[in-house]
This record gives sequence, C-alpha cells and structure tokens, in this order.
Amino acid sequence: MYREEFEIFEKNELDEALPFVYLDNAATMQRMTAGLLAEQDFYTKKNANPLRGVYELSELATAELWQAREMTAKFLGCEPLEVIFVKNATEGLNLLANGIEEWLDKDGGHKGEILVDLESHHSNLLAFSERYGEKVRITEDLVSEVKLDLEHADTSGVEPKIKIVAMTGMSNVTGVDRSGIAKELRGSGFQGLILMDAAQLVAHKKINVKELGVDGLVFSGHKIGAPMGVGAVYLKYDLMKKVKPLNYGGEMVESVKLVEGGVKMSFAPGPSKFEGGTLNMGAIAGLSATEEFWLKHSEIYGVETGLTERIREELEKDENIELYFAENGIISFNVKGVHAHDAAQILADFGVMVRAGMMCAEPFLTEKKIGAVVRASLAFYNTNIDVKYFLACLRRVRGVMGLE
Repeated sequence: MYREEFEIFEKNELDEALPFVYLDNAATMQRMTAGLLAEQDFYTKKNANPLRGVYELSELATAELWQAREMTAKFLGCEPLEVIFVKNATEGLNLLANGIEEWLDKDGGHKGEILVDLESHHSNLLAFSERYGEKVRITEDLVSEVKLDLEHADTSGVEPKIKIVAMTGMSNVTGVDRSGIAKELRGSGFQGLILMDAAQLVAHKKINVKELGVDGLVFSGHKIGAPMGVGAVYLKYDLMKKVKPLNYGGEMVESVKLVEGGVKMSFAPGPSKFEGGTLNMGAIAGLSATEEFWLKHSEIYGVETGLTERIREELEKDENIELYFAENGIISFNVKGVHAHDAAQILADFGVMVRAGMMCAEPFLTEKKIGAVVRASLAFYNTNIDVKYFLACLRRVRGVMGLE
C-alpha cells in the first residue's frame, strides 16, 4: 500500500534477479515522488534566492519558503515563526546545544547541568557533551534523576542543578516511544528546557509539540521520505531572543555597523536569526510536499506495527536468533555465531537491505552489554511479502556461514 508513491520501487537499477526488500528505513526512508517533483518544480519555475529580491522570481521563492514554513508548522503543531530550517537533525541539535549556554549559568562558568538520555543517538549526545563536558550527565532514567534533583533543591533551599534535558523521542535501536517522558518531567515540576531529538519519532507517530511539552525539537526530512539535505527545528518563539545562532552570515542580521573597536550587529527577528546564508530551497519545497502527504494520510502512522509484531513472534521462536528489541518498526537482533556485519552482508546478497553496527548509539549498546547488532527497520510501505522474504533469508544465514 502506498508503494506507488515511491518511484524507486518501480524503477530501481539494482540486480533485477534479486528482490528489492528495503528494511533500512531508520537510516533513511525512500524518497517520495511528490517531494522530488516539488523540488524539481522549484528549480525549474521558481529558482531564486528568497527574501533578497523585489523581482517576481524572488518573490515566488519567498512565497514558497513561507508556504513551507506553514506546512512544517502544521506537521509539528506549532506556529510558522517557530520553525527553523536546517540541513538535518544533527545540525538542528547542534544549533540548540550551541545556543543554550545562558541557561546553565547567567554569570558564565557553566554551573548548571544538562541531563542527556542514554538511548540518545550520537548526534544528541555529542552535541552537548563536546561543548559542556563534565556538566553533561548521561542517564537511562530521566524522570528519576530530575525528581531527585528537585527534591534536593527543595530540602536544601537551593536552585535545581539540572537546567536542560536533552532527550530522544524514539530510539533508533529499541524503537521505544519515549516522547511521553517530557510530560512526566513537566508533571514533576521541572521548569528547565526540554529538547527532543524526534528524528525517529516523526516517522512513526503524529506529534504536536505543544502537547508534548517540549521547548525545542528537531527532525530530518529524509526520515519521512523528503529529499535529503533539509530538516527543521521547532523552537518556542519567546526563546529565540535568548538562543544564540550556530552560523553567522547573510539574511540573519537586521543591521551590521562599524563602531569604534569593532563591529556591532543586531539579529533579524524569529527564525531568520538562525538561517544564515542561502537555504536549500529545493529540498525545503520537497519537505513541504512530503509533509502534506503525511497530513492528508494520517492513517499511515503505525502501519508497520503489525509487521513488527509478526517479525517479533517469528524471531522469538527461533533458537538461532538473539532478539533484543522489536517495537515501532525497529527490530534489533543478532544471528547466533555470526557477526552482525556478516549477517547483514549475507542478507544483502539475497536482496534484503538492513543495517549492522552500533547504530550511532555505542554508549547505550555498550552499557547493555550487547555490542553490534543487525537492525531491520520498517516503513509504512513495507509489505507482508517483504517480511516473509526477510525471514526466509534470515533462516539461511547460518547455513551460508557453514554453521549448519
């Protein structure tokens, strides 16, 4: 169902003798034709720098940018002026991490603490740990840590140490939906910043940032089938003045003046402050068209859940499979006696595309004493035939390795 929206399933140029079973959707979904056509339409009919010209072509580009901002706002459940376009979730997380220094200590010195989710992708973990070092604490239980901090602050008559929580909405290893933790944190009395990496979440759950209770959230367009090279950051509008930008350059300033001893500048208001330089307008147009599809077809959310359960049931019965996690379209496992990369290569030789390794979540997999895994990840366009073939090929892996 909906496979016709993805041209690659009809016209892939791989080995025609093999099936085309794509199960690496947690890394990137296939590109939706609507997004590719919108990208092409921009470059063939509206190609100009938005916001920078009074001629008609530039005005068309500016209108495209605003329409895309409105569409992304609908997709996230926020206001258009709370949407910042970036190249991907990684850049978005770095933008947020770079900009929140003021919350740690108003006088400088980074006295506050940042709590980071153990299940985080490296992009979330490293964006904070490499900037703030020992002020970052990693935990598997965000709620308990925050409650302990609030209780200590209350009994000691001091301010809470934890100023920021940087969490994942859904792990790309476990598939567990952790987005409800943000509300739990608010319910505990936490008044600091809550920032969420929603790169995996948005492909499996319809979200509303206001209902989630977060101050900032990021996602990548390619995770939902949009062109690569574009993502978005939601940031509460009233926080934008306090958060400093990641990049400096054209269009993100209101004025730049030479003064005695240097340069004095003032930022442009709203999201423009964070969008220095020329935006990837073709990809932004493609993201908008892709988001429109998701908004029109909300029934696609969770379609992969049934297939996930079928895989879980089969793998739990197989004595040669070590199954670790299987939820929301993400299945992490190993074939006993076979290294994860060998298993992935054998599956690839059969035409089944999965991923192997630490999944950019090395601290989590190390703490759990699991190590490298094979990950199959599903999208709404995957079918029962895909799953049946995947399971059949998986049963042949040990034989190919000479273990049976």
